[in-house]
Amino acid sequence: LFIQPPELGFYAAVGVPFDLYLSANTYFLFRGNVWYSSPHYNGPWASVRYASLPRELRIHLHEKIRYYRDAGYKHYRRGGNPYWERHQFHPKKEWKEHRKAEKEYRKEAKRHEKEHRKHGGGHGHGHHD
Repeated sequence: LFIQPPELGFYAAVGVPFDLYLSANTYFLFRGNVWYSSPHYNGPWASVRYASLPRELRIHLHEKIRYYRDAGYKHYRRGGNPYWERHQFHPKKEWKEHRKAEKEYRKEAKRHEKEHRKHGGGHGHGHHD
């Protein structure tokens, strides 16, 4: 799923373990402090110089991009806002399958963490999320 937070002006992938964006009909991946681009969301990827990125990707610190992406995703998940219906898209069926697998992985990790706390002699009181 890609959403377009109003603060950014480009699409950001959500629910995936990497930084993937869509701007100017090109996908951009930020990984290991290197930017990559591709005409397709699943590659092939070629490294790209920072100065060659679209302006909307360069005007924000990457930490701010992540912040707006994550805040926008939380807002999107709450639902009921027509803005998000117009500013989100799913690129392909395979993307949905990947997202489903990631969700299952996170669910299993949470289950494991809960079991670890339960059997690890945790106090259960005073725990804050």
